[in-house]
Amino acid sequence: MKKFIFVAVLMFFCMTAASAYGVGGVVGARALAIGNIGVTYSDQWSVLNNPAGMASLHNWSIGAYYENRFLLKETALKNANLNIPLNVGTFGVSVQQYGYEKYNENRFTIAFARAFGPYLRIGLSLDYLLFCFSDGYDRLSAATIGIGAQSDLSEKIHLGAYIFNPTASKTKTLTKSKIPIIMRFGISYDICDEVVTSAEIEDETDIGLRIKTGIEYKAFGDFFIRAGFASNPGKVCFGAGYSVGRLTIDISSQIHQKLGPTLQCGLIFKIKKQKEAE
Repeated sequence: MKKFIFVAVLMFFCMTAASAYGVGGVVGARALAIGNIGVTYSDQWSVLNNPAGMASLHNWSIGAYYENRFLLKETALKNANLNIPLNVGTFGVSVQQYGYEKYNENRFTIAFARAFGPYLRIGLSLDYLLFCFSDGYDRLSAATIGIGAQSDLSEKIHLGAYIFNPTASKTKTLTKSKIPIIMRFGISYDICDEVVTSAEIEDETDIGLRIKTGIEYKAFGDFFIRAGFASNPGKVCFGAGYSVGRLTIDISSQIHQKLGPTLQCGLIFKIKKQKEAE
C-alpha cells in the first residue's frame, strides 16, 4: 500500500511538473542522450519526434525502446515502431505505453512523410490517445494530429519544427481534460564528419519553455558518444550507440535534478532496402 501511494504521488508530480510523459514526449535513447533533442534528426524515432524525418529513411526497419524512469517499473515507458519507405513517401507505425496496470497512458500513431525536393521534408501523424485507470474508473481517450517539417540550409546546417496537438484536442469525457499542445523548433550543425551539435526550444502548454543542447561524437567506426542538457526541469544527459550489421544499439541515461536517474535502451533492426521491398 505504501509503495502504491508513493508511485501515485510520483506519477502525479511527473504529470504536473514534467508533463504527462507518454503524451507527446521525445523518445529514443539517442535523442534523450543529447538532451531530449529529436526534431532535426532522421532516425527510427522520427515517427514520434518529428514525422518529417522519416522522409530521409531508406530502409524498412523496426525499433524497440524501453525507459526505466527513475528506476521504477511503474513509471516505465515502452515503444515499438515500424518504418516503411516507399516511392510515394515513408509510412510509420508506433505503439507506446507509459505507466503500469493501475494507471497507464497509451499512444497509437500512424504517420506519413514525403520529401519535396532535396531541401524540404514534411510529415503528418495521426494519434489516438488512451488513458487507463484501475478498476472502477472510466477510460479517457482523445484523437489528435502532429505536423512536422525539416529543411537543410546547407550540407552542415539543418532545421526542424514540430507541433503536437495543434487542434487542442480534449479527452472525450464530461470534464474534457486538455491534451497538451507541444511545439518544438531546433537546429543542428555538422562541425565535421565526426561531430554534430544541436539545440532545441520546446514550448508546452501549462509547462512553459524548455531549452535543450546536445552533442554527438563519432568516436570510431560506428560507435557514437553523446551528451546533452535540458532545462525545466534540469536534466544532465549522456549515452552511447553502436551499429553492427543491420542492428543498432543505443543506451543513455538522464539525471533529474530532483527525482534522480533514468535509464534508456533502444534497438533498431534494418529489414531491407526500399528497392528490395518493391
